[in-house]
Amino acid sequence: GDSFREHGEPTHGMLLYDSTLRVPLILSCPGLLPQERVLSGQLVGLVDLAPTLRSLFALEAVPCDGVDLLRAGADPHRAVYLETLAPYHFAGWSPLHGLRTLAAKYVEGPNPEFYDLERDPGEARNLLSESPSEAARLRALLAAMTAEWSGAPSTARALTDEERERLASLGYIQMEGQGAAGGRADP
Repeated sequence: GDSFREHGEPTHGMLLYDSTLRVPLILSCPGLLPQERVLSGQLVGLVDLAPTLRSLFALEAVPCDGVDLLRAGADPHRAVYLETLAPYHFAGWSPLHGLRTLAAKYVEGPNPEFYDLERDPGEARNLLSESPSEAARLRALLAAMTAEWSGAPSTARALTDEERERLASLGYIQMEGQGAAGGRADP
């Protein structure tokens, strides 16, 4: 979950590359999970944790976007939403939003990115101009998905001057005048 300068990111949270997004998920509970099970060839996201745990502990299911990993089979067409608001909140840059499928990733930002993860698992080559139809398909899916959420109430609040100064002293935020001029910078 931490980047070691892959894609120029020294920590985590600012970018949407697999170096920080792909982390192991290990559930261990011998009384409830008597045998080892490895999910392979299946796209999994944190959104799946709640329905999986609710099922595991026999709690009432609630509507959500995730799937129960103990019961769901692999869906080759599944897309998982990605976002990082850290660039916006910590540096005044553009937030990033995207979708990841088993085989590809689309990231929406000032300079959109599209990767074929089967051929380029290190996300070294942006194929946006070479695969415009696949990128456009994921872009449209992302737009449709986020349009559904546009009416959700915001829980954001402004930072106090003291909070901004403390975060800046730790390197988590840039103070006014330190960011790029003009519109929101691409992280």
